[in-house]
Order: sequence, then C-alpha cells, then structure tokens
Amino acid sequence: MVGASLAGLLAARVLAPHFREVVLVERDRLPEAPAFRAGVPQSRHVHLLLVRGARVLEALLPGVLGALRAAGAVDVEWPRDLLWLGASGWSLRWSGGLRLVSCRRELLEWVVRRRVLALPPVRAVQGVDAVGLLPGRGGVAGVRLRARPAGARSELAADLVVDASGRGSPAPAWLQALGYAPPRETVVDSLLGYASGAFAPPAAFAPDWRLLVLQARPPATTRAGVLLPVEGGHWLATLVGVGGDYPPTDAGAFLAFARTLRSPLLYEWLLLARPLTPVAGYRRTENRLRHYDALRRWYRPGLLLIGDAAHTMSPVGAVGITVALQDAAVAANVLGPRLRGGRLGLADLAAVQRRREGPVRLVQAYQRLLQGWMLGTRRGVAARRVPLGFRVQARVPLLRALAAQILGLGGWPVRLRAAPPPGLPAGRPPRPGPAPAAVEEGPDAFG
Repeated sequence: MVGASLAGLLAARVLAPHFREVVLVERDRLPEAPAFRAGVPQSRHVHLLLVRGARVLEALLPGVLGALRAAGAVDVEWPRDLLWLGASGWSLRWSGGLRLVSCRRELLEWVVRRRVLALPPVRAVQGVDAVGLLPGRGGVAGVRLRARPAGARSELAADLVVDASGRGSPAPAWLQALGYAPPRETVVDSLLGYASGAFAPPAAFAPDWRLLVLQARPPATTRAGVLLPVEGGHWLATLVGVGGDYPPTDAGAFLAFARTLRSPLLYEWLLLARPLTPVAGYRRTENRLRHYDALRRWYRPGLLLIGDAAHTMSPVGAVGITVALQDAAVAANVLGPRLRGGRLGLADLAAVQRRREGPVRLVQAYQRLLQGWMLGTRRGVAARRVPLGFRVQARVPLLRALAAQILGLGGWPVRLRAAPPPGLPAGRPPRPGPAPAAVEEGPDAFG
C-alpha cells in the first residue's frame, strides 16, 4: 500500500481480512497525535466528512464516528445549520436530516489510522519513498523503496500493489518505465487557491448556524470564504480566490481579503476572534482524471490505483475525502468476493476502475461547470450572468437536493460486501500512540 493517508488506510482495511500481511509504505513519519505532516499539505484547510463518506467509514470501521465525536468533531446538519450565500442569494434552510462531520483533517486521519494499524495483518513502514515497481509474472510484483534521508534502497515483494499516494502519484512514470504507455489525462485548472487559519471564536458567539459559506459570484467577485467549527471549540476559516487571485497568507492581508467578500459576516466575526495559527496557503487544486482504464496494457495482475492517484479532485464541493472512501467501498465490493475465493485477476482490477470512472466523471463534470463559469467570466469570455441552471437550482429545493447527492452529501445507502475487520489479539492496544480512552458508542447517526 503506497501512501498512509485516508485512501491508503481504508484500502488496507478492505484488504486486511484477505492477506497474511498488509504493508503501508509512507514517506513521512506518522505522528502519534493529530498533527500536520508534509505528505498531506492540504490538511491545514477546510475539510468536511460528507454523508456518504461517513456511512462508508462507519461501515468499514464500526464505532469510528463515535470516536471522532468523542475527540471533538462537530455534527453539522445540512442544510439547517448552513448559512450559504450562493450565486443567487442566501440559500433556503430546513431540517434535511443529513449530518456532516466537521473536524481538522489531522484528527480524522489520526483516528482512522489508529484503528487500521490495530488490525493484526497491518503494519506501517515509515520514512520510505516508493520509487518504482517490480516487474514479474506478466504484471507488477512489488515496489522499489528508498529510505529517507539516507537513500538506502530495498525491494518489497507483493501479491498486490495499491497506489494511494495522492495527486503527486508517480504511477504514470512507473508504468512507462516498465514499457507501458502513459495514461491520457483530463485536466481542468481554474487557478484556484486558498488560505486558511484556525481561530478561537469570541465568547459572545451564539448564532443559529454552524457553517458559513460565502460563495463567489462572477464577474463581480471571484472570491469566496468558509467558516466552520472544528474540535476544541475552534473555528477554521478558509478564503478562496479563482483565476490566480490567490488569498494572501499574511495575517493582516488575510483579513483585508475577507473584507472584500460578498457579505461582511465572515470578516466581522474574524475581527472578534483570536488567531490560533499562522495562515497557510495552498494552490495545487487542479481537477485531474487519469484514464488508466483506456489502456489495454495497464491491466496486469498486481496493481490498483485509488483516490487522487487515479482521479485528482478539485476542492469544489469538498468531495475529495468522500470520493476516496467510495473507492474503498467499491474495492471491497468487487475484490472481496474474489479474494475470499482465492482468485484475483486482471478482470477484477479492471472492474474496480470501470465502477469508479462513471461516478468520478459525474462529480468532476459538476466541478468543471462551476470552475469554467468562474474562470471564464474572470477572463471576459463567458456570459456575465449567473447561469440559468444555478439560478433555478438555488430556488428549487428538489434540484438543490439532487446537486447535493451528486456531490456526495446525500442519502444513498451503502451496501458493502467487505469482510469484517480481523480481530485484535487479547491485550493488544491500537498503535501508534497511547490506547484511546473509553468511548460510549451510540447508534450510527446517519442510520
């Protein structure tokens, strides 16, 4: 398993019941508490665990949502708790019964990692780069490794290699080195960037909303902002700019940028809040789909790509985590029965890619629609009005609910055929880090 972020961790959970050993190869040293690491540079910014992603996560790791809430994660009911200034004005609010989970990415990954690394077959090799694939048996037979920083090289044989290394995945170069043609890519880049900081809210903060979203409305403004609650009773504020209009990371300039948004609400609350962290920026936000399934020679036994390594998502809609979790669910449904029967072949790996491409294309098409409108109007080549579809969607609850379903918010049931996670030997605590405190686990809130 190349990469120990969320996609890799959930893939390890799916495969753990079927392999004698599951090895997570991670270039970073994994922290023993929720903390930033270089391999997940976007973790300092706003993340939401959307409804379908939460359902998949709970189905794969029962009790994990309770553990997140016990650690301070906040429930946000959509759209009752959402104050959203959309392209056509303030959105309607009602009790829709869909609950999102809000917390820092570092906390989410830490809670999941502790549970996955506690599974008997799973272990992590840290501080090591995967630098290539080992050929064998007409396909892939393992990975080449290089230790950091010394550079000592080694090889790790494997029956299956899963690349979950994210948007910077070197898989195209690896495949080309083995003689396979590189995949065709579809890339949409609206030159979107964002900057974020954590804040302590003022004592007087008592509104009737939990999540504030101020959307851009080109051509008048291509700037946006989000304010959401996270663990510790804190806020995470993210400012967004499109078309190269990147929000600054200087504290004073960050506030000045917030003041230019369509509503003064976010700026006014930040003025009263106390900064807890420096402002961090991020600009690698392109939407990228690698068409591995179109290559006849790619499908060889022994290699599977999931998450951003296969289809990089843009931040539009906050769907990246949910899409990666859905990849894990499809891998469980497609590969699980074959692995239980002791058979895993070329057609099975191809089936995972085929099952994922349609949903990914649908989500990315919606993202491209938003990005193309925002970037095009800034360059003066698109209509200067909000597209009719967006205006209608903003006012018709049924259409807005449909759009939410497409972006991963809504209530599709999760039908997993994954084997239950293998049990822990008696007395073995989860690792890394100290054993977790006892948590009262209630029923699944997404029921």
